[in-house]
Amino acid sequence: MTITNLLPRVSAIAGTALMAALLAVLLARYFAEALFPEGRVCAALSRWKPGPVDNKATWSQAFLWAAVWFFGTRLFLFAATGVFALVTDRAEFFFANYLGYWDKWDAPHYIGLVRNWYVNEGDPRFHIVFFPVYPLVSRVLMPLFGGNAEASALFVSNACGLALGAMLYRLTELESGSEGARRAVRYLYCSPLSFFLSIAYTESTFMLLTVGAVYLARRRRFAWALVVGAVCSAARLMGVVVAIPIFWEMLAYDREKGPGRAGRVATRAASCCAVLAGAAAYLLLNYVVTGNPFQFWIYQRDHWYNTSGTLWNTFSYVTRYAISFDRPMRLFTWIPTLGCLFGVLTLIAWRARRARVGDAAYAWAYMYMTIVPTWLISGPRYVFGLYALYPMLAGAMKRRWMDIALTMAFLVGLAVMSCAFIFTAGVY
Repeated sequence: MTITNLLPRVSAIAGTALMAALLAVLLARYFAEALFPEGRVCAALSRWKPGPVDNKATWSQAFLWAAVWFFGTRLFLFAATGVFALVTDRAEFFFANYLGYWDKWDAPHYIGLVRNWYVNEGDPRFHIVFFPVYPLVSRVLMPLFGGNAEASALFVSNACGLALGAMLYRLTELESGSEGARRAVRYLYCSPLSFFLSIAYTESTFMLLTVGAVYLARRRRFAWALVVGAVCSAARLMGVVVAIPIFWEMLAYDREKGPGRAGRVATRAASCCAVLAGAAAYLLLNYVVTGNPFQFWIYQRDHWYNTSGTLWNTFSYVTRYAISFDRPMRLFTWIPTLGCLFGVLTLIAWRARRARVGDAAYAWAYMYMTIVPTWLISGPRYVFGLYALYPMLAGAMKRRWMDIALTMAFLVGLAVMSCAFIFTAGVY
């Protein structure tokens, strides 16, 4: 048996076993900690202690920290890609058409939706697979930009990207204090795929809604958390997973008031179904536009070559492609995807007993939904959108040398992946 045949099997065994082990630990801890915090199961599985609940920073201070790193990393992106353009003798056209270099892959599809909305004819009919919140907000704001769809889309992405940093700061601060919050925001903006927050993609909108819903739940404003969660599930399919941390916060709040009861738990679970309203609205949109509420699934399968698979299959084919796929996709798609999958799962395992269990359980469910597609061409981008990744990293990288090393590694990755995105291929 050759290494090309052996490694995919080893990867599939390791990845599937790791996911199964994490599920067993996190599922037990999720309910034990929410319902029976003094029990033996909770004591065995959890080393988490509630963090400070008093806000140490004002919203303006959180926005200031986010703005420094957001705009600082945007300047870094311009400098890194500009240097690459100079080295490769493309500087004149690059600087004259800088924004045009970022308008590729899914970005033109989103801009088309902002300009023309959903249609059921021609090639744009396939764009029903893109969820509506981001193009809708950009379309509503388009008159402010003289009818320029691209300008409106870029404004929404960057505005949400900046607000995301402030919201992540406030959320992480509740758990890890101001130092942890600053690390989390820095890791977010220095992440190798953070340029997606500033181009015509849905990442910044989706992540802002997710973090906003979790923050509201953490602050015990559950009705608003469910409303924002419903909007989140209309931004991307993975938005439905935000019900997991919201539900845990509800159970934890009820536990503080007295012993849990089955009826109360069932009521809370039923209320979390409100998060599905956004996904239901998306199905209704499919029906109105195409006559079939599940037309997006058909297009995903037949046009985009993407269906639901298994953990085993994904780990196997991603490893195989990382070994043998043609350049540059092997270098910038499949090797990073394999690294992201095992890297994030390792982080979840490392923090499984120390992270807030609502975040950890969300991370597992999010990763499951990320891993199962049969054509994981955008795997690193999907992993980047996992909000829980950044508070977990902030909690793990408390030593200064680790913090500096990770920040520098992320910045190098950001320079490499941004140049790969606009000058070559393989980053989607």
